[in-house]
Amino acid sequence: METPAGQRTLRVIGRATPSVEGAAKVTAEARYLEDLQTPGMLHGKICRSPLPHARILDIDTSRAERLPGVIAVITARDMPDIKFSFVPELADKTPLCAPGRTVRYAGDEVAAVAAVDEHVAEEAVRLIEVAYEPLEPVLDVDAALLPDSPRVHDRGNVAYEVHKAEGDVDAALAACDVTLEEEFHTTRQSHAVMETRGCIVHYAATGQLTVWHQTQAPHTLRGEIARALGIPQRLVRVIQPETGGGFGSRLVMSVMVPIAAVLSRKSGRPVRIVNSREEEFRCAGARYAYRFRLRLGCTKDGVIRAKSIEVTGDNGAYNDKGVSTINFITLAFFTSYDLHRPAKSVDARLVYTNKPPGGAFRGFGHAEEGFAFETTLDAMAGRLGMDPVEIRLKNLRRPCERTCVERASRLMRPGTGAAGRAFAGGKRTGIGMAFLSETGAGLRYYRQNSTEAIVKVDRDGTVGVIAAIADTGTGTRTVMAQIAAEHLGVSVDRVRLFHNDTDVIPYDLGTWASRTTYVCGNAVAAAAADARRRLAEIAAVMLKAAPETLEFAGDRVASTVEPGGQVSFDDVVSEAYDRQGVLIIGKGAFVDREATRFDLADYESAAPVIAACCHVAEVRVDTDTGAVELLRYLAVHDVGKAINPLGLQGQIEGGVAQGLGFALYEDLVVDRGQVLNPNLVDYRVPAFSAMPKRLDCVVVEGDASGGPYGAKGIGELPFGPVAPALANAIHDAVGVRPKALPMTPERILRELKAL
Repeated sequence: METPAGQRTLRVIGRATPSVEGAAKVTAEARYLEDLQTPGMLHGKICRSPLPHARILDIDTSRAERLPGVIAVITARDMPDIKFSFVPELADKTPLCAPGRTVRYAGDEVAAVAAVDEHVAEEAVRLIEVAYEPLEPVLDVDAALLPDSPRVHDRGNVAYEVHKAEGDVDAALAACDVTLEEEFHTTRQSHAVMETRGCIVHYAATGQLTVWHQTQAPHTLRGEIARALGIPQRLVRVIQPETGGGFGSRLVMSVMVPIAAVLSRKSGRPVRIVNSREEEFRCAGARYAYRFRLRLGCTKDGVIRAKSIEVTGDNGAYNDKGVSTINFITLAFFTSYDLHRPAKSVDARLVYTNKPPGGAFRGFGHAEEGFAFETTLDAMAGRLGMDPVEIRLKNLRRPCERTCVERASRLMRPGTGAAGRAFAGGKRTGIGMAFLSETGAGLRYYRQNSTEAIVKVDRDGTVGVIAAIADTGTGTRTVMAQIAAEHLGVSVDRVRLFHNDTDVIPYDLGTWASRTTYVCGNAVAAAAADARRRLAEIAAVMLKAAPETLEFAGDRVASTVEPGGQVSFDDVVSEAYDRQGVLIIGKGAFVDREATRFDLADYESAAPVIAACCHVAEVRVDTDTGAVELLRYLAVHDVGKAINPLGLQGQIEGGVAQGLGFALYEDLVVDRGQVLNPNLVDYRVPAFSAMPKRLDCVVVEGDASGGPYGAKGIGELPFGPVAPALANAIHDAVGVRPKALPMTPERILRELKAL
């Protein structure tokens, strides 16, 4: 999008701007779900299976029902017998498991209660008696695929699969000068969000259902709730309170919502259910664990001629976002490093096990596949005697990709400087690089990628933005306020945002895949431009000038041609409301017509724009203990245009921190179906001391994207390259190439001893 006519200098866009909701958050005035109260509200709790696989013989709720303070108890017989999944045709779960049916993981929902307070609700859950017939659990993907394996679901243990090929991979590999075959493993990573999942649901006597729920996608959640309960969408209203983190965990409906809805209907009162921290770890989903078997073939000068990958994903007990993740892995693999159009193939399977279900997580399969590919590519460079930078530039096609690699290599080149230098006590340093490109504007995967916005200028000069901005702490509200303020020439503190109520905001798919800045930002920009046009028509009469010659800046409107003149923004608004009786309301839209023609085979058609990044890490490895210390980290990101450099830096730093956890520390351990570390003591997330001694965030601007002011979204990108950059740096330091995450000291030491 071009800069609006008359605005020669950007005064808000590109300036470091504090979060518009920051003051409310740090002063505890922001209202999160647990801060909300509704008259007569009850507290709900869910009775969960202690076994990973069992048939329910009987459920006796009589003791719970007699407990003073208990208002409602429900089992599956109280709920619609409707199976649910985010992908309706793959639906495989009812909100509550009925007698005669099967629980499929330790934590599966069996019954629920609503009581006057949490303590009574917890006691009531303990009083529910469930008789189980234990069944043999399926706890390993390879075991699940054996012909005689117990079935997690009646239709078998393969939840979903993709088989895709382009060219003859075997023949192309045979013709290559060098081939590599490697196997990699990634693990389950918990979102570990600050606020656990919860909801408040009020099922009114009129049939209207109001849901307060932390969500990244209010409108799609509305549809999911309606499907799960078998009611029309028009009866469902979703309100998103302040949300303490997302990272994909808020994309798909939690079954606690229809459970709370039925409790509310039965009790006639609003019901709140909030996960304990332990329930969050056990039942709220985690990153899918994958095994990758990768084959890569190159000519002696580093041209990739063939690549294939076999992907096996642990789906857990039920379908969630695994199907989409597998498809995005396929897309990423097929369209990365494709300058020379190598032969390629993907064989991917998502396998049911009796473990907690997986869920969407930042990086969405690209990060996991990137760990395997970027590590193998470095190994290939070593075999060929090539520079890691050179082999990447030899095969990357898009200009933004090459720019990031070139900029990163100029600032911090792998294989040079301190790499391999020995220190006292058996410590050695190394430098490693990793690259990633993916969408910077959402995906057309659901064949709809459009939204609208409204910008209204009120009588007092306040600018109201009504848009679908499901902010989970990502800073997108600030970005939208900046866009509106820039167009109207006012300060950001004039802008108010209305963004969280499906009865008010326009339809949108939600906050995921780095889409909000691009999709919603374009809609807000168009709405603000429409409001500006209306104001310009009024100001033109006041200044006796043509509307197109007016400049909006500094809370004033000025004529840019002789004889000139200016008037305050507030005076123009007053003229509109008080003397002309005109309301200033602008409407704008982003319409992605290409979404209806989406081709699953092509990332270029799937993504409105591609963004890229290149990360370089310098580590020090203790060869006596296997401990890894991060000395310096460089993150170079193609952003199109940095709307808010302050928020942008926060996104990059946060992504690197979360990537460090995935690479070095985090592992949600499931043993015999039980989560062994369901708390923030035993589940290790990076502490401040784990961050690099020096972290440099470099943004590359200028690759215009079609986004507002040329911006691209980067919400997911900063996470992806961290694990392979560290793996490559560790190899550069000590000669071992980690192939399993997390790269713990024990694993590295074991590899060192095997040298």
